[in-house]
Formats: sequence, structure tokens, C-alpha cells
Amino acid sequence: MFGVIRRSTLLTSVVLLFAVSVPEMAEGQSFAIASTPRVGTSVLAVDDPPPQDEDPELAAALERWWAKKKKAMLGGDFDMTFGAAIRVRAESRDPYSYSVANSRGADDFTLLRTKVHVGLKANKHLSGFIQFRDSRTFGDESPNSVLSDTEGVDLHQGYIALTNVHELAGLETPEGTVFLVRAGRIAFPSLGDQRMFSVLDWSNIGRTFDGYHLGVTSPNIDTHVVIATVNEGTSRTRAGRDAHLYVVYVATRPAEGFECDLYSAWRNYKIDGQTGEDGFAGDLEDQTYGGRLAFGDSGFRASLEGALQRGKSANDDVNAYGWAAEVGYRCEDVNMRPGVTVGCTYATGDGNPTDGNKNTFDPIAPFGHVYQGHYDQFAWKNGYDYYVKTVVQCCEPVSFHTDYHHFKLDEHEDAWYAASGAALRRDATGMSGLTVGNELDVYLKTTVSKNLKVWTGWSHFWRSTYVKKSGGGDNGNFFFFQGELLFGHKG
Repeated sequence: MFGVIRRSTLLTSVVLLFAVSVPEMAEGQSFAIASTPRVGTSVLAVDDPPPQDEDPELAAALERWWAKKKKAMLGGDFDMTFGAAIRVRAESRDPYSYSVANSRGADDFTLLRTKVHVGLKANKHLSGFIQFRDSRTFGDESPNSVLSDTEGVDLHQGYIALTNVHELAGLETPEGTVFLVRAGRIAFPSLGDQRMFSVLDWSNIGRTFDGYHLGVTSPNIDTHVVIATVNEGTSRTRAGRDAHLYVVYVATRPAEGFECDLYSAWRNYKIDGQTGEDGFAGDLEDQTYGGRLAFGDSGFRASLEGALQRGKSANDDVNAYGWAAEVGYRCEDVNMRPGVTVGCTYATGDGNPTDGNKNTFDPIAPFGHVYQGHYDQFAWKNGYDYYVKTVVQCCEPVSFHTDYHHFKLDEHEDAWYAASGAALRRDATGMSGLTVGNELDVYLKTTVSKNLKVWTGWSHFWRSTYVKKSGGGDNGNFFFFQGELLFGHKG
């Protein structure tokens, strides 16, 4: 789909971008509609400390220099944004996965994600954004990875944005309201609490889509519409056999500290990607209808979200649902600001794999890593997750967290699913029980500066009856250390 860009070209671009940049703005921040404003139902959220003031004389000198250069370079009075982000994460997983019987294979690896971007704003109505990304695992191109590397980077985002274009026809925009249309390759918008719709930034790639994003934001209501082409059938025999995703999300704030969201999503995947319970391949055409309520006041937070799914998967009828509820409190006026949250998520499973009904709940674009444990061994799919989370603010930029999860399946004969949504194991006899195990996550987050963020932690998984009887495997451990460096300049 996209041409290969050799690393010599990337290196030249990075040198050019860094040569004119000063640390001011995180990558990907410009010309993008903000995520739906929310109460922030998890009391575990830790705000970044306020940025340090920069030298005003230096900033003024840079503004004067850029005002002269941009006209010579671009032939007009344009606003530009340059930026980059470099993220390194070392992981150790033992076992790496429970998809294999008697899982004992450990794996240690390091992930690298590099992004560079440039944004161009022609006027208050027209702007564009281009972002390239390189994602890799250390040593995945061995031997001689440096000398023999011929891979290119990929286009992560590339879109044209139109803002309040109706004003060109003389129509007025209500105060505090923004109309935005984006077309191209776009980062998936993170909506609500990101249980159902998330950009999935933990991934070494992240979640993007090719298509259109329409957004209307106002003081009391926001509306987002996503029209995504997931797969395009291009050959003569596959013409018209495409996969599309349509999302409508409406977020309202009817009162102070209260949010009420409604959403719907339609997956129209005509690519024969589903296998029915009768063994025949077919399409996926299902609809998801959901809602979310959230309330927050003086350290207290509560949320409830639920979704219903109906449609067809191959020759099967889709009938599934899921919900999530949590409540928490954070002592904002106490030293170290301690907080605790308790909650539960539930998703239906399929108790009869031969009746022509698919009852396994399948979330659209979830952020399972945050909600179903850092080890990524459980999903919002065929199961219960009972959890307790705590947090203390050790000092202004450092927070210490503990999360404890109890995982249990909904249906014996359905699969145990990982955070990715893929099935880890399935006991067709239904004799392995329902209790999967327990997980403890201990982690620390710190914002060293507005340009450097560090996140490190350890997770331990205690296996239970289902793991022992469905193929065995030891208790698990997961360690990680992540650092992300951000650069940017807005001219």
C-alpha cells in the first residue's frame, strides 16, 4: 500500500527535524481532535506535573527566526509542527504464553518504537499531519541486522483535516463548538474509558485505521463518527468483498461531574474470515450497542458500562453482551494521596459450540492491558474479572500502584482468551472447571520531565484449577521497564 522508505531517508528526516526543534510538545498532539473529555472514573489516574517554564527570551528568538524561515522554505505563512518520540521497553515473560500445554517457555526481549511527525496548518480551516513509525524487536533482523537491514518504516498517520469549514459559507459556529473532519490514515480515537474503543498505545504499533473521522465537540456534548476500511478486496474475484467498521459515539455531560455516553458499532466484514459452528467459513456482520455512565466528585469515582451484540458470524447468530462496573475513592487532601478502586467486568461465553448461536462477547477495540491485568493473559471475553487497585503518590512525579485480579471463565466449553482476543486454550469436554487464576500487578510510574516518562513493574500469575486441568503450566511472572523520550517544536 505504501512505498518503502529506506532508513537513509529516515535518518535525513530525523536530522532535519531535530535541527529545528526544541522540547515543547509531545508527538502527535497537534491538529488532532481531543479524546472525549471524561470524568476519569479510575482514581488511579496520575496527572503529569505542570511543565517547567522555558526561557522567554529564547522562545521569542526562536519565534522570530521561524517567522522568517517558514516563508522562505514554504512560500507562505504556514504553521508547522515537528516532533519525534522514541520508546524502549524491555520485557521478560515466564512463561511467554499459556497457549501451549505445560507452558514453561520463557522469553526476554526488547521492543523499540520510533515515531517522527510533521504537521502543517495552512489556515484555521485546513491542516494536515504526517507521521512515520518504525516498530521492531531487538535482533529480529539478525544476523548482521545493521548491515543487512533493508526494511522501511511505515506510515502511521497521514491525513487532511478540515475544521469549521461551514464558516466559509458565512455560517456561524456556536461558542465553544468545533466541527472537524479528517480523512486518511488516523490514530483510532480513545473514547470513554477506553474499554471498548482505544488507540492501544501499550502496543509497539498502536491502533490506526484508514478512513474518515468526523467529530463535533461542544461544552456539553461530543459526537464522534468513525468510517474505517479494514480490508479492501482488490482482485477481480474479491471485488466488493471488503471489510468496514462504522462507529458512532455520543458523549454527554448533563451535569457537573456526571457523564452519559451512548455508542454503536457495525462490523461489516465480507472477507470469509469467520468459521461457523457448522465448520463453514463466512462473513461477520454484527452490531454493538452500548452505553456508559460515570460520576466523580471530591475524590469519589464510579462508572458503569455495558454493551449488547447482535448479528451474524458465518452461519451463526450472534447474541452476546458484556458489562463493567467500578467504584473508587482517592484522598486528595491527604499526604501521598492514597486511592483504592474495586470493580468487576463480565463478558458472556458460548456454552454450546454446536447450536448455531455465537454467544462469545467480542469487544471492538479494547485496552485489555490496563483493565484485565498487565500480563495480558485475560480478556473482556467469556469471563469475570474481579479486581482491587490501589495507588499512592510517592512524590509529585512518582506514583506506586498495585492491582489484584481474580479471573474466572463464564462457560466451561468456550475458550480462555488472552488480552489480544485470541484463544489460549479450549477444553471441549468442559471438565477443567472455571477458575483460571489470580494476578498481582505492582508497578511504578514517573514523569522525569515533560520529555521523559518511565514505567516499570512486575506481575505474578497464580494458576488455578482450569490451567492445571486443561494442559498444565507453571505460575507466571512478567517484568517490564519502559522509557519514552518526546521531542517537539511548534512554529
